[in-house]
Amino acid sequence: MEIEKKFRVNYYPKEVMTCPVKRIKQSYLSITPEVRLRSVNDEFYLTIKGEGTILRTENEMKIIEETFLDLISRTIGTTIIKNRFIIKLDDGNTAELDVYENPVSAVSVVEVEFLSAVDADKFIPPDWFGDEVTQEERYKNKNIAMRHF
Repeated sequence: MEIEKKFRVNYYPKEVMTCPVKRIKQSYLSITPEVRLRSVNDEFYLTIKGEGTILRTENEMKIIEETFLDLISRTIGTTIIKNRFIIKLDDGNTAELDVYENPVSAVSVVEVEFLSAVDADKFIPPDWFGDEVTQEERYKNKNIAMRHF
């Protein structure tokens, strides 16, 4: 079960300059059900996600590059390319700041995953977080891939 909240970004925190970054390429085999392919640096994944916003199921499995390359030719929509910055927050949570290159360059969102719905409800975002967009369908990656934001 994945429990997360998503926010727009008011500004980039100074930690962006020194935190780990992952280069992500993401495509979709299906939107309903949501089945995606993702490359993260030199690793490859197939993920099936359930419906929902804050709470939803997620099953992810690592796949080999050959399987990824075979399946990528069968995807729909546009491949999303983004850089994900992993930022430790003062409250102990981890923020994942996604800066998109394709298909919506100059768009940034930040996500935080939680261990429980109670933790998600109690979360107080830092001031560099903007408005919460967890419930806004246009900020889901599958919709970005299909509608170009």
